[in-house]
Amino acid sequence: MAADREALATLNNIAQNIAQVATAFAGGIGSSVPSFTFATLPTAVGSAGKVVFCSNGRKPGQGPGAGTGMLAFSDGAGWFSTAGTALAA
Repeated sequence: MAADREALATLNNIAQNIAQVATAFAGGIGSSVPSFTFATLPTAVGSAGKVVFCSNGRKPGQGPGAGTGMLAFSDGAGWFSTAGTALAA
């Protein structure tokens, strides 16, 4: 349980950092990130630290198949939304 809480805290910190980067991109500071659909995301293994835009990724509250897109990051084992949850389409 403690390891799960620690992992979740780490993911939340990463998500907050990504949200700050997203804000900077939205403000015109920087450049764009690669864009993929959920089905075409690269494998998470070997992608640790990568940030992408998932064009049909679901924001909290969006239903299956109704995602309008969001930034995602890989921890090397899976893709996660900037909300800190596993990415879904």
